[in-house]
Amino acid sequence: MNLREWISNSDEVNSALERNDKAMVESIKVLGHEWQINDDTLSFKPFAQTVKTNTTKRLVLKRLASAFDPLGFVCPVLLRGKLFLKEMWGRNMKWDDELSERDCELWNTIVSDLENITQCSIPRYIGIGSLKPTNRLVCFSDASQKAYACVVCLHQTG
Repeated sequence: MNLREWISNSDEVNSALERNDKAMVESIKVLGHEWQINDDTLSFKPFAQTVKTNTTKRLVLKRLASAFDPLGFVCPVLLRGKLFLKEMWGRNMKWDDELSERDCELWNTIVSDLENITQCSIPRYIGIGSLKPTNRLVCFSDASQKAYACVVCLHQTG
């Protein structure tokens, strides 16, 4: 079996690949996000679009479930939508009940935030040549009645 569609952010590696085996693209999907090969960043595709009429609990769930983000980059933005969906469950809304005008305004605000995520990009490479004693992992966590979160960062000095 011949593996195909190889690509790297390194020109040296790309030049060593046979033309038939190399992907001829400037970006490629990686774990639900777009990897921009030339500038070596991860960017986001839109998860939801603003809907003016007939917004239902079913549509809200469909839009939120379409967000594939296993690395958790957009969790803070998705959380508002998930809490909104939880609130609808608490009100015993049926799947095809239309949202009230107030709920539609809130949903469109959430969707607007999800659409704006496409303007963000994250550098893929964090620049570790070798782990030195001055490098350390730092963990932050917090919780509330509604959600909990944790993030681990690499702190580099020197």
